[in-house]
Amino acid sequence: MEEKVVWTERREILNWEENHLGLRQHTKEKKTNRDKEEMIETHHSRALKVLLGVSRSNVVEICALWFSLRFSFNTKCYSKTEYKE
Repeated sequence: MEEKVVWTERREILNWEENHLGLRQHTKEKKTNRDKEEMIETHHSRALKVLLGVSRSNVVEICALWFSLRFSFNTKCYSKTEYKE
């Protein structure tokens, strides 16, 4: 919760600097970087909520499925390559 407060305070300070110190030429670039950071933060919080909402047995099943798919893909790729001596 404390990180959210710091994030909001930082944004307010940047907005104040842009408005009162005449940094309008850099506003577009700063907003773009800020938007990217917010998007990443939102994505991570959604991923965390999904992981916390999934039970441990489901996580084990998902991991097992992922590893089995990865193993079968690697096996198919290696079986198609032929080594000539």
